[in-house]
Amino acid sequence: MTNKFITLLQYLSDEPLAGQRKPNRGFKAVAQRMEQVLNPRNNSAFALAPDKVCPLVSSGERMKYVILGLNPHDDGPKGDLHHLATWEELADYHVPTNLYGDNIFDRVLLPNVAYYRRVGTLVHSLEERRYIKWPDFRKGLNAEQTKEKYRQMIDKTPIGVAEVIPFASKKISLGDKALENLMAVSSEYRNYLKALLELIVSNTTEDAWIICNGSGACQAFEEIMRLESKPLKNWISESEVKKYALYTFKGKKVLMLYQFLNIMNGALNSHGQIGAMIEDVIQASDQIDNAPESGTEFDQE
Repeated sequence: MTNKFITLLQYLSDEPLAGQRKPNRGFKAVAQRMEQVLNPRNNSAFALAPDKVCPLVSSGERMKYVILGLNPHDDGPKGDLHHLATWEELADYHVPTNLYGDNIFDRVLLPNVAYYRRVGTLVHSLEERRYIKWPDFRKGLNAEQTKEKYRQMIDKTPIGVAEVIPFASKKISLGDKALENLMAVSSEYRNYLKALLELIVSNTTEDAWIICNGSGACQAFEEIMRLESKPLKNWISESEVKKYALYTFKGKKVLMLYQFLNIMNGALNSHGQIGAMIEDVIQASDQIDNAPESGTEFDQE
């Protein structure tokens, strides 16, 4: 997976990514063109950081769950990775072959970063086929034991976090036709996004889930499908009550979460709301698995 991580980055730069890391003019040029679309008012909070780039995090070569997000969060100096001297070290940090030692999961699991806590709850619930709250996941365990349980879970059932936009920022907003406009101003970005989708499809298990986290990620995935002329087969439709949807694409289950989990006043905030969503999705997943032909015309090339 190390080489695939670097290959994704290489789409964004005409400079070879080998050996020592150094400021990359290619990244800066692409990020500047993207900011023309994403940050036309030049708001510093929405500025992309070309030196903080990550297309993918994964805990294994063949992922069962891939969470598609908009972009990495820029958490300031504590997120700096200057100690990683080479591009290979940067890749190994984000897609480690060994989940022990210096890697992204070791950093985010202790203390429990909220994003990965929510991801872990969702993955564990889908695996166990029932909603399992975070307090129940860590019941009777101290912080180190909870971290170890999480690590064993994502080792046994590998996960990935893929980024629609690989450059970090403190905030981000994807307006109407933003993705289409991004592709228009940057062929490098267009090629990156296509390669990212191909990697997700080819490096996941046959029973894999692609989970689009938030309205921006959902919009991005739908736009990618539209531009690629790849229709999705619908199994659960979004509604005023259901702020989520379930599709299949090339045999993979695609769960669209149009609102983030556990956001105050959101449609997927309370345990009751999340539990009902999990139950609904699992029932639909069973229908997909038991369908006479799970590989429909919608799921084929």
